[in-house]
Amino acid sequence: MPGVRRRRVRGDLQKLVNEALGGDVSPLVSVEEGHATEVILRRIRRNPPDLMVMGSHGHSAVARFLLGSVAENVVREAHCPTLVAKAPAEGTKPSQPHAVLCPVKPGESAQRRVELSTTLASALGAELHLVQ
Repeated sequence: MPGVRRRRVRGDLQKLVNEALGGDVSPLVSVEEGHATEVILRRIRRNPPDLMVMGSHGHSAVARFLLGSVAENVVREAHCPTLVAKAPAEGTKPSQPHAVLCPVKPGESAQRRVELSTTLASALGAELHLVQ
């Protein structure tokens, strides 16, 4: 992607994020090229976030098997807390989350993952499910 186009895409994304979040959060917006899973994992290895939030189309198991799932692959490999939000069915409004799933691998990041997941579940009034 040429530099001018990359800057334009980054500017458009920054504007979208600013409109969605208001002035309360100062997110880092970057544009990188490559296979989505590889780019995301490389990025979080360089600069691990406190929490990564990803969207999911919510495809069936067969579709995931045939197409793969970026969110599923990132959650499996990421060493940071990751929240995957499933898109609501077309024509419906998003609902309040009722459960937070926290996959935990033994190690140094497990405690931080559990702490962040507990805080998130508490803030949402949701159940917390820990899975190893």
